[in-house]
Amino acid sequence: MEFETILLKKSEGVGTIQLNRPQSLNPLNMKCFTEITRAVQDLSADPGIRSVIVAGTGKAFSAGGDIREIEKYSPQEALDFRDFMLEVKRTILSLRQLPKPVITAVNGLAYGAGFSLALAGDIILAAEDARFCQVFVRVGLVPDAGSTFFLPRLIATARTFPMIFLGEPIGAQEAESLGMVSKVVPPDKLEEEAMNLAKQLAMGPTRAMGLAKKLVYGGWEKPLAEQLDDEASIQVLCSMTQDHREGIRAFKEKRNPVFQGK
Repeated sequence: MEFETILLKKSEGVGTIQLNRPQSLNPLNMKCFTEITRAVQDLSADPGIRSVIVAGTGKAFSAGGDIREIEKYSPQEALDFRDFMLEVKRTILSLRQLPKPVITAVNGLAYGAGFSLALAGDIILAAEDARFCQVFVRVGLVPDAGSTFFLPRLIATARTFPMIFLGEPIGAQEAESLGMVSKVVPPDKLEEEAMNLAKQLAMGPTRAMGLAKKLVYGGWEKPLAEQLDDEASIQVLCSMTQDHREGIRAFKEKRNPVFQGK
């Protein structure tokens, strides 16, 4: 599968999607979102891939939406701009609905839609030099690519609105203290840390992980009683998997389980 704006790699059960426009800090345009979606679909269909990393090449994760492309949409081309936004929607949903764990590994800038893309990961790793910014207000836009959904659920509205209204960047340590980032690591260790974690996840019962992911995100929009029903139904599915049976055998035999994601 050929791509122009991203790199797709597969190794040891891990699929890696890298934004690959480093000369301009990996801006996100229509083609980039389309190619990320295609890559996610490929990784979803590949039974040999059991965890996924999304990262940037060069000095940044992503500086955000490609202004050179966005400025081409005039008020008379609102439908074309909506087509672009619907492609953004497909990308974010593809990551959230991927039945495999997703790690976003953030180095340097994660601004605007790049910030949102980082938040679409299930586990967010950030280099110590990472910077996050809801830069949309600076160009008279509202946050998109899921930020208005993700941020208030992660850090509450009291923290979300200043970030959106002021458009000021925050560092990795502050992002971690807010509960927005899973872990902060030295910049030269980010790639290694992400790969080691992805390999660890890939060795786990990834079908159960995918179902847990579905439960957690679904629970954001459901009352407790409905969520408990969903947990019960999905737990029954997990109890029928090979990984569950292997986990029970390993427990009884006092050994580490060997999961297959089945």
